[in-house]
Amino acid sequence: MDFNILKTELQDISYINLTDTECTNILNAVNVGSKHPISTTKIKQYLMLSNLWLELKHSTSDSAETAIDAINSFDEFDVKNSDILAMLTTVLNNLETDITNFTNTNTTEILALGDTTISKAESLGLSVVALGHVETARVL
Repeated sequence: MDFNILKTELQDISYINLTDTECTNILNAVNVGSKHPISTTKIKQYLMLSNLWLELKHSTSDSAETAIDAINSFDEFDVKNSDILAMLTTVLNNLETDITNFTNTNTTEILALGDTTISKAESLGLSVVALGHVETARVL
C-alpha cells in the first residue's frame, strides 16, 4: 500500500467529515469510469453480429481496407493511449462516411467495448483499501 498516495487522497475535502469506514467504502466502490484495451476479436465479433463484416470485406473503399488491415494486424487497441483512441475513432468515422450501413451508433458501440468501471483506489494505483490502511494514512 502506498500510504503517501492514500494520505494525499484522504486530505481531499470530500473525505474530511467521513468516518474511516465511509472512506474505505468510497475508495473501494467500483464506480469510476476507465478504459481498457479493445481486442480486435471483440471488434470483429461485433461487426459480424451487426452484419457489417461482409460489407466491409466486400467494400472497395480505402476506409474499409484500413479497418480490415488494422483488425488483422493487431491483437488489440489500447484505447487508454489517446493517440491510439484518436486513430481508432478516425478509422471508424471514415467507415461511417464510406459504408452505407455503418453508423455513428456502430462507432459508439465499438468504442464502448473499451469502457470499464474501476474503484477510486484502482484509479489511484492502489490495491483494495482496508479499514486499517485508512486509519494509518490519516495519522501519518
